[in-house]
Amino acid sequence: MERKLAAILSSDAKGYSRLMGEDEIGTVQTLTACRTLMAALIQEHQGRVVDSPGDNLLAEFASVVEAVRCAVAIQRELRVRNAVLPLHRRMEFRIGINLGDVIEEGQRIYGDCVNIAARLESLAEAGELCISGTAFDHVKNKLALDYEDLGSQSVKNIAEPVRVYRVRTEPGQVSPASRVVHAAHRLAARWRHRQALVLLALLLVVASVLWQSSVPRMAPGTFPDPATQGAPRLSLVVLPFENLSGDTSQEYYADGLTEDLTTDLASMPGTFVIARTSAFGYKGRPIDVKKVGAELGVRYAVEGSLRKIDDVLRVNVQLIATESGAHLWSDRFDLAIKELAQGQGQEDIVRRIATTLNVKIVDLESARSSRERPTNPDAFDLILRAWALHAQPPSRQREHHMRELYESALQLDPSSTIAMLGIANTIINQSLGFLGQWVTADELARADALVKQARAISPNAEAVLENVALLHQAHDQWEETAAAATRLIEAYPNNAGGYELLATAKRYTGHADEAIALYDSAIRLNPRSPSIFQLYGFKSFALLQVGRYDEAVDWAERSLAANPEAPTPVRSARYRTKAVAHALAGHIDDAREALATANKLWPFSTVRSNAPENFASPAFVAWVQDKYWVGARLAGLRDHADEEADFNVPAKRELNGTLAGWTPTTVPGATTVRTSELPALLQKYRPVVVDTVTHPAGRSIPGAIGLKHAGSGGTFGDSAEEHLRRKFLDLTGSSLERPIVVVGYNAERFDGYNLALRLVNLGYAHVYWYRGGREAWEVAGLPETTLNVEDW
Repeated sequence: MERKLAAILSSDAKGYSRLMGEDEIGTVQTLTACRTLMAALIQEHQGRVVDSPGDNLLAEFASVVEAVRCAVAIQRELRVRNAVLPLHRRMEFRIGINLGDVIEEGQRIYGDCVNIAARLESLAEAGELCISGTAFDHVKNKLALDYEDLGSQSVKNIAEPVRVYRVRTEPGQVSPASRVVHAAHRLAARWRHRQALVLLALLLVVASVLWQSSVPRMAPGTFPDPATQGAPRLSLVVLPFENLSGDTSQEYYADGLTEDLTTDLASMPGTFVIARTSAFGYKGRPIDVKKVGAELGVRYAVEGSLRKIDDVLRVNVQLIATESGAHLWSDRFDLAIKELAQGQGQEDIVRRIATTLNVKIVDLESARSSRERPTNPDAFDLILRAWALHAQPPSRQREHHMRELYESALQLDPSSTIAMLGIANTIINQSLGFLGQWVTADELARADALVKQARAISPNAEAVLENVALLHQAHDQWEETAAAATRLIEAYPNNAGGYELLATAKRYTGHADEAIALYDSAIRLNPRSPSIFQLYGFKSFALLQVGRYDEAVDWAERSLAANPEAPTPVRSARYRTKAVAHALAGHIDDAREALATANKLWPFSTVRSNAPENFASPAFVAWVQDKYWVGARLAGLRDHADEEADFNVPAKRELNGTLAGWTPTTVPGATTVRTSELPALLQKYRPVVVDTVTHPAGRSIPGAIGLKHAGSGGTFGDSAEEHLRRKFLDLTGSSLERPIVVVGYNAERFDGYNLALRLVNLGYAHVYWYRGGREAWEVAGLPETTLNVEDW
């Protein structure tokens, strides 16, 4: 038995017995889904699940900061999952976290620290998180969260009272002063006398002064204010419609109508319409339309509410001038849900707004034909639920949930282009790796097929054109991406994604100066997008490319502040951009500080792994090698991974979905080969050599064949493995005895490990895993030739 310091997370499901009594099978299925989500987040935050009896879950973390981050992420993700379930079937968890000394025996842990975490869990309300005073002392200045001091609490079987803090898990950064305001509101709720109200007013005044003095000021001119850029004459935003039905499970009807009106109004010639995802930044908040107009740079706002009455939505709509706050027009409409599912019903609303704005609108039916609706109302219901998830910051869990909803919708309505494109979009997002994952080529081929199918039905639909451009990006076809994005912008000038895609294509083809203005256009159209942190980060990199280093640092910081819960690989990349910018500007101490944070968040980057995304562009390749790599080395980034490193990771017969990580030194059933041994092996056996094309550079070991995404995760026996089986029968002449050398990227990527495992599973007798990978081969100065990438 050993003692150690650990952060302990304890959770249970509120009302679990009631749920089991009502529906055992459904409850177990829901619990399993919740546990899978929680386990994934625990692993992502460097924790481990210790035990999970019944509806309880116990986990440990080396860092209490990561434990609290994980708990907040869990509650937010569960809130999203619960939002689409009926009220009586929702499963809400209470979580407690404590930091202290534990006794470890094998995989088990014991001690007062564990018991206190369980007691804290019992003090939390459903969907809430309570932490001990010890945990609070460590996280209070490190996490942008709101904490409520519950005082010292006597808990069962613990001798001393425990300081308890409730953590608010709603998204958003909260200043210390705003916590004083929250405390004042709680005090007012308890007191009903005039003295209490006087005290409340005093506290609010004090809090206001504190807030004014504590909120950091952005340097003037650092970032553009939309209000100062002048609002176009026909500029508007459709604010999220309010659901008045009293049933939050009907929320997606309001979200769907907001989506429809935004799309229809954007089709009006000469209009400038803020993207729906930015508008959703105001959802659930008190709205001052004058402030909205200033923040978004628009002259008009559409707002409204709806109430579901049987099979009809009663919709109240107002058109407001943001400069004066005057209501230009208001009306009530009864829309049949069946008609909405077929893309009908909201024409009257759009027409009235257009008339008020004195605009000649396009034929709505013609515009709508390019974005076909599902003919099945149940499929449309699922699509509305998926759309609601689009309005929230991206995460692995949300992408997975959206995929499930779109897949179900397509099963109900195989002709639904929206479902086809929704599935394709989630695959493409995963393939781009922004969430730390890669997909198999098999999956990407499905996205290709779905977009092709949707394009045959609606060739000029906005979503079709956007996904065509995204597919070119996923295939690293940058000239084609630029052409497709240009077509998208010409057809739909209010599509922010078109400007982003064109900007990225320009950046990767050596035209970063043009990319900056295009990113500004995308930000202007969608300033409150849940993915705005990505746009800020991309603009930061473009500024780095053109040598505007101070601005690159500013926009990288803006990206980090926009989504503190962004995936760690993304946050690490922003800090690396800061590090390189500081280094190239001569600020070496700042560069090394930023790089230290980047490595702490995600320790798997090397200079060489930051390869040019478009090796076909000489200008971009030259900039990466002559500028970015130089700056990265000045900041202290290591050149390459250590091929000989032993991370004490056991070799398991498991495919890894997240490719970056500490690899074992061996693959079960295969032979590990080192750089010093590989040239002789190649000469002696003349094996088939396969490069997984991770961090593509356009070159590899002489004679290697590139199979992009062949080293991705998945499961043994899946469709990707069947494609690989057929491909390798062709490559080996149907001989299971033919030697095969698998070349991944380096010793900190699972791409080569995964492919070697698959080949062993397919029955190949002589599989060699080159653990050092293409990076080690390059470092050794061994000869390389152009890599031929083949389909599989």
